[in-house]
Formats: sequence, C-alpha cells, structure tokens
Amino acid sequence: TANFLNNGAEDIFVTGDKVTFNDDAANKNVVVGSGIMPSAVVFDNYQTDYTLSGNSIQGGTFTQKGAGSTTISNVNSFTSVTIAGGNVYASSLANTSGVDVGSLGDVNTKITIQNGGVLQTSTNINTAQKFTLGEDGGGFNVTGNTLTITKPVTGDSKPVFKKGSGTLNFASSAVNNNFGVFTVEAGTIQCEPDYNTGTTTFKDTLVLRNGTTLRHNNGTGSYNTDVTKIKINSGSAKWYLDGRCNYLNKLFGAGTLVLYPQDNISRTMLQLTGDDFTGIVDMEVNGSNANLNGYDGYLLNLPNGTLNLGSGFTLHTQNVQDGKTTNIKVAKVSGSGTITGSGTLYVGYDGDDYFTYSTPCSVKVYKVGTNE
Repeated sequence: TANFLNNGAEDIFVTGDKVTFNDDAANKNVVVGSGIMPSAVVFDNYQTDYTLSGNSIQGGTFTQKGAGSTTISNVNSFTSVTIAGGNVYASSLANTSGVDVGSLGDVNTKITIQNGGVLQTSTNINTAQKFTLGEDGGGFNVTGNTLTITKPVTGDSKPVFKKGSGTLNFASSAVNNNFGVFTVEAGTIQCEPDYNTGTTTFKDTLVLRNGTTLRHNNGTGSYNTDVTKIKINSGSAKWYLDGRCNYLNKLFGAGTLVLYPQDNISRTMLQLTGDDFTGIVDMEVNGSNANLNGYDGYLLNLPNGTLNLGSGFTLHTQNVQDGKTTNIKVAKVSGSGTITGSGTLYVGYDGDDYFTYSTPCSVKVYKVGTNE
C-alpha cells in the first residue's frame, strides 16, 4: 500500500528507506509489520502525538525532533537514538540480564538527549544503555516507580533535569557523570554519596525544587566523603543521609533543606558551609534514627542561615570517630531538639541584637551582634 509520500508522490516503504512521521499524517498510531528494516526513523511531530507498536523495527537510527510526544510500546533494534526535543515514552530499556532489546535498542545503543528533549518511563526499569547529553541538555521524566541507570552519563557539562513523581536511581556503577547542573523538578533522586577516591555522582550543582527528595544509599561497610554542592531556592526539600559518611557540602539558596539520618550509630558527620545560604537547615527524627554529628571545624558554617532541630533530635558538636570538637555558626536557632558536646554555638549573624533561644543545649552559646 502506498501510504507514504516521497517528494510529494505516493510511495511504498522499501528496506533502507528513511521514514519521517510528521503532523500531516492522518493516522498517528503506527503499527510495525514484520521485516521492517529502515535506514532511519524520524518523528518530526510538533502539534500531535504518535504511538509506535507492533513488530520490531530492525536496525536504523531513531530521532525525535518535534515538540510532540512519541509512545513506544514495542521493542526495536535501533543502532542509535537521539531525543532532540519533545517527549519519548519507552515501555522498556535494555540491560545485561533479562531485557536484551528494549524500546530503544540493545545495551550497545547509545541514547542522546538534547535540545530539552525528555525520556519518559513509568515502570520499574534497570538499564545498561549509555546516556549522553547533547546541545542544551535534556532530562528524564520518571512518572512512576524507579528508573535505574547503571552506566555513567556523559554530557560535556550540559544541564540535565528530572521530572515526575518516581525515582531516578544512579547505581553505584553510575558515578563520575560528566553532565552539568542537575535540577530535580519533582520526585526523588537516589544515589551513592561521593566516594573517598574522589568519584562523584554530581560534577556540578544539584538543584532541589520544592517537594523533591535526595536519598543517599545507606552504606554499612564503608565510609564516604560527599562534597556535592546543593541549592534550594525556595520551598522545602528532603535529604536522607548515608549512615557512614562525612558530609562536606556547600549550600546555596533560601529554601528549607530537611535532613534525615538513616542510621542511629552516629557515624554521619557534618561540615556544611555557605555564606550565601539564607534558608533553613532542619534536622528531623527518622524512625529510631535521631542524631547527627560534627566532622571538623564548624559542623555548620551558615552565618546567614537558620538551624532548626525537630522534637527528639540531638545534634552532637563532636566527631565520634576522633573526638574533635566542632562548632556551629548560624544566624538563628529554632526548634525543640538538643545540642550537646563541648563545642560553641555562635548565633546572631543576621544582625539582630536580641534573639529568643529555646533549644536545649549543653554547649557554650556566644551571641554575635552589636549588643552581644
């Protein structure tokens, strides 16, 4: 059946053709027959959405160009995939055990996301396919469950974002990623904290939007040192901490970052800094896990920020490993939790002459300001 146009004339598909689907097609539901082997498949849809189902497309490249959406429910042996705009929903992705070929090829099929394009998933997927960020970057929309990436993402410092209520999980093998600023617009990011060897999940700043979550894997057999730069401009975001990690992080923004310990052995140690951070660091009880500790020097050096300690929470101003005394430098303190240890709480860097202090503590308190 002549259901394609070739230079304006009706034509049939033959092996090796380049096939383009645009907004002019009468039927946007593409059902693939058997033995289909194009050189390239292009979805150039800007105002309409397509679905792709049926048998497997055998070989050729795949490109999403338009601003529309393409939903792929079959498996295909594409040689390369480029999402250069719009949204591509993949029902499956390839891995090394269980899914030899997915919606977008096998484990050797590289997926390039650029020009703000989005790869969308909604089921639990573990993939060994390689991702790279092209011009202007792009992102992932995990609308449900978890998408696990097991290989490092390359991208020459291009920006990347995560949408959707689900979890984007960077496996322990997906470190030293080469993308730029990572913005979590919705849902959860799960990953290992930085390793002592200098490997890191986030090369550049991690931006957390209101209502999002950063969850670090809770390791039990090793100690890590995390140096991720974290920014929360407004609203509130959650951060679940590894139970055996030194957190030497720099904070930015004016929002609230809520910290939750995941281990009650007190081996999570903090050294959070940020002169430009004007928000709140809120430490809260997580089940039976109810305390955090200082690392070295200032466990909090946030002269323009606020420390809030939730009910039942204890902040220790000492390193439990070597006994070093640590101090706290903040503009304000609030909450009903407890501060213990031999350190000093320096408070009042916001310029207020007086402050109301109700947090129980056994540390020395030094009021900074014109009326000290």
